[in-house]
Amino acid sequence: MKQQMVRTSLAAIALGLLSISAAQAQRFDSLSKAEGVTLSSFEKVYIAPVSVDLAAGEAAFNNGQLNFTRSRLEPPEISESDQEANASELQQDLTRAFGKKFTLVEEPGEGVLTVDATITHLIASRPTPDRLRANPGLDPLSISAGGASYYIQLKEQDVALVEIADRDQSSLRDRVPRVRIWQDAERSFGEMARNLTRYVSKN
Repeated sequence: MKQQMVRTSLAAIALGLLSISAAQAQRFDSLSKAEGVTLSSFEKVYIAPVSVDLAAGEAAFNNGQLNFTRSRLEPPEISESDQEANASELQQDLTRAFGKKFTLVEEPGEGVLTVDATITHLIASRPTPDRLRANPGLDPLSISAGGASYYIQLKEQDVALVEIADRDQSSLRDRVPRVRIWQDAERSFGEMARNLTRYVSKN
């Protein structure tokens, strides 16, 4: 059910069917906010378990709703363990970022802002074992501009207050040494967490 909601919401945001303010969305590709909502009034925040729905991102990419530069290092499929590890990394970054400005609680409820994040696309910075097995001639030291995309709901109980779609891909022009497989995605997680926390605290 949640995966279908993510795909439907991504399409709606991309097609401009949701109310989007350019000022509000300055840090994100697309943002829809319910009228009269003051996010900064929340003192308590619940970070829901981060999920991964790569099919939603792939569908958005194929429909022209998500813009990424394809990488030859993208694995044919991203293993469950890699998905879980990346979800855990984003979960930790969100927890650290929001924990600096809000009181974190262990369950949603009235008066609690829930941060419900889904990773919809992942690009590796270096070849994954799956990619190397699928392409034996690939140099294991190859590098690529990696990154990630997201669908995020901010809600109180089951009422969505804000919906965000965002993607972040690095550039090899930054000349940053890439030594870890998911290095760019990990950088993106930290930036997303900080930007989201800043947005909530100021709106």
